[in-house]
Amino acid sequence: MTRVLIVDDDPFQLRLLARVISLRGTAMSVLTANGGAEAIQVLERNAIDLVLTDLQMPDVSGFDLLAWLIANQPQVTVFTMTAYPHDEGVSRLRELGSVECFTKPLDVQSVLERITSTLEKEVRGHVRNLSLASLLQLIEMERKTCTLTVESAGRVGHLFVRGGQLIDARWQGGDGTPAAIAIAAWSSPAITIASACRTQRETVDRPLGFIVMEAMRILDEEERAAKELPPPEPSGPPSSLPPPERPSRTVSEFPVGAPRESGVILIVDRATGRVRTATGVFERLDALAAFVTEIFSAKLTALATMDLQDDLEELVITTKRYWALARPLPLEHPSLVVLLFEPTRATLPMQRLELDRFMAALDAWTSL
Repeated sequence: MTRVLIVDDDPFQLRLLARVISLRGTAMSVLTANGGAEAIQVLERNAIDLVLTDLQMPDVSGFDLLAWLIANQPQVTVFTMTAYPHDEGVSRLRELGSVECFTKPLDVQSVLERITSTLEKEVRGHVRNLSLASLLQLIEMERKTCTLTVESAGRVGHLFVRGGQLIDARWQGGDGTPAAIAIAAWSSPAITIASACRTQRETVDRPLGFIVMEAMRILDEEERAAKELPPPEPSGPPSSLPPPERPSRTVSEFPVGAPRESGVILIVDRATGRVRTATGVFERLDALAAFVTEIFSAKLTALATMDLQDDLEELVITTKRYWALARPLPLEHPSLVVLLFEPTRATLPMQRLELDRFMAALDAWTSL
């Protein structure tokens, strides 16, 4: 049964709304709170699906309650009501993530219909024993909009996704890109999915592919550290020497993630035609890399011969069974990134988007 919390400092209005919604919304369980402070207590003790709150209340106002909900329980759907609507307030509500603001005196039937319609559209699910990285990649591929509440080892974090793009992340340790990477690296998470993005903030400034790769790196390092013996205790005074500088990241070290629909993705040295790093299965990967490199070099030579004064930004090679999409990588010494796919399983425009995401993640990873 759907649990609805009604918040208002007017006792008469509160009882009236609770009674009407309880009688007409037969699939709803109604709780009430006489103000924002009491509402927070109710929310901390109960699993609430939807909040209908007044805005003008003493002490903890409706605006304050909305801010608390977004920071602590962003999966909860929120409606607001006010006797004093004005443009500035409506704009602030959008920033806080409120779905809609009703004007008092309320048309209770219209409010109930709107609440029912919203709840019917909202799909919530609970996911366990699934990699958060895998779920995020699926959400990106399907261009979903949702809010993920992630729980692991007593920690609770929230990820906000709009149109497949991770735009905001929050937990008690911080927010933005660092929080997104930390949450994605949590092991054995329990994930609650709400089919709405409960924020207007955009604090994540890295592509999802980069965040997933960094989270995987952190998990790998933690697993390796757990297997190693602890270092011996130092016998003398601590060294005054500065710590060694971390070596710069190279393309060859980039943890290439498996492409969604394509068979192989690889990075090739343009000077030698040798594979630097790759993922996927193909019978003669070295021969493919040399073949693509040779054609790319021939195209560059042709451009130079014709004195077109232009660069070759992309190369598409087609055969009956496979298509290869290649682009130059202006990192370290010249390289190519090649994406090999079957045209019966994937389209060229989609693979171009796949390659765009890959190159953005690679650029972000090497720039750290």
